[in-house]
Amino acid sequence: MLKTVLQSLGLTAVIVENGREAVEAWDTGSFDLILNKLYAALDALERPDDAEPQALIA
Repeated sequence: MLKTVLQSLGLTAVIVENGREAVEAWDTGSFDLILNKLYAALDALERPDDAEPQALIA
């Protein structure tokens, strides 16, 4: 649903499954805004199997 709302505003959204993927996407991409749970990026190093989706907006 969030992706649909962002796209309706003319934004491109990249959705990832966990904190580790969010850090990897951020490292390799160019984003104007990152929507993320505060602890998810920190947990990426500790809990690579975190299944909570994250949203990155390019």
